[in-house]
Amino acid sequence: MAKLWDFTNSGRTQVRYNKNTGRPTRPPAGACFGYSLIWASKMVNNTSAKLSKPSIVGALPLQQKVEQINPGGIWDPHINAVVKGYGYNSALSKRGHITSVLVHFGQNAGYYIYDIGYHWFALGNNANKEWYYFDSNDGLFLFRSKGEAITFIVKDLQTNYMNEPDFEINNNAIYKITK
Repeated sequence: MAKLWDFTNSGRTQVRYNKNTGRPTRPPAGACFGYSLIWASKMVNNTSAKLSKPSIVGALPLQQKVEQINPGGIWDPHINAVVKGYGYNSALSKRGHITSVLVHFGQNAGYYIYDIGYHWFALGNNANKEWYYFDSNDGLFLFRSKGEAITFIVKDLQTNYMNEPDFEINNNAIYKITK
């Protein structure tokens, strides 16, 4: 494993508002969705991993768009609409328990944005047998094997995220990003 660069989720979006009442629904959040989408889209375009660090300039507007979604229980089409508006395509690749989502990632090459219920990451693997994990609260990691990547991701989620009240162990989702 190698950490290619450090990263800090320094951006903050505004308070999330209910479209019907205009009242705040949740506190301000970081820009993890925006950062993750930008990283995945750069990798889809064959940007060098060392040069793939996302910018707050693009991340905050994307984050604000996704925070204003009022899905009414149907989240996936709205995520796809935000990704399409950014100029890419996405498709829900897998939803379910964390284990089934990571197994799917391990068996299917590509670049993904990864939703754990309240935080987004990006994942990737390619024909060069390079495995990536991007967390906007930490940085970009490169692994030389699937096993090493998945072991690290699970440990990171257990250590840093699973104790949060909004973590959804049975409702993780990954969306494949394509041109």
